[in-house]
Amino acid sequence: SGSAAKPINAFKGNVTLAADKTGPSGADGSSFTITYENVPASECTKIITAAAGNFYTAGVGTAGNVKAAGGVLNVASTATECDKGGNSNKLIFTSI
Repeated sequence: SGSAAKPINAFKGNVTLAADKTGPSGADGSSFTITYENVPASECTKIITAAAGNFYTAGVGTAGNVKAAGGVLNVASTATECDKGGNSNKLIFTSI
């Protein structure tokens, strides 16, 4: 007791679930984000490509920068952003 368990991913990065206000209404709690940290470039594009279709937005480093709300995944941008992040990419998935 006294310490909370924190989920981590296969790359020993934190996995965070948080309420957000990025849904269409812009209201607090109108969406939530799932963030995966410390994802290597070699896996980043695979994960984003496989999962992005299930989420409202998807981002690498910045929420929604590779799949905007109502848009489709930009695979070229995904590869570029994953390469920029090297072995410590932050993947941000938003759902409503």
